Amino acid sequence: MINLLFYTGIFSTVILIIQVILTLIGMGAESPEFDADTDTDFDGTDSDFDGTAQFSIFTFKSLISFFSILSWTTLACRQGGINSAVSIIAGLIAGTITMYLVAKIFFELKKLKQDNTMEIKSAMGKTAKVYLTIPAQRSGTGKIHINFDGTLRELDAVSDEEIKTDSMIEVCDILDNSVLVVKKIN
Repeated sequence: MINLLFYTGIFSTVILIIQVILTLIGMGAESPEFDADTDTDFDGTDSDFDGTAQFSIFTFKSLISFFSILSWTTLACRQGGINSAVSIIAGLIAGTITMYLVAKIFFELKKLKQDNTMEIKSAMGKTAKVYLTIPAQRSGTGKIHINFDGTLRELDAVSDEEIKTDSMIEVCDILDNSVLVVKKIN
């Protein structure tokens, strides 16, 4: 039993160290994803497919942590003279706690993910400030500064009338999903 615990501890600790190194260099933060074609129709009532993090205690990282701590705790207890049954129970408790904590940590880290994709459609009706003069009759583009979700963005804009720098404008339309049609406001 001592040899089994020792080799299990060594193997799982090496895998755990590799996982930590990969996570630190940005290659191991996610669990493996599998891509498959399906014909299933999800209506969103049974499962949460909106991209939010879901808590799962049985991940590869948490299971490797479980076996590593289980092995070393049980081995340490056995080496300390504690009988086998108590050593295994102590190892199971320590491994289970570790497995839960690792799963919880990665669950919380996944919730920190942000999608900072700018949806230009949300510019409709917003006010902004002209940064570079916008020529009349949509003969060229100017630049505006507009606030999206707390971030100041610089976007191209056209107008039917000339609008000078530092004027306030309102977004009326969107052309080609990238150029804003604006009008001057007082």
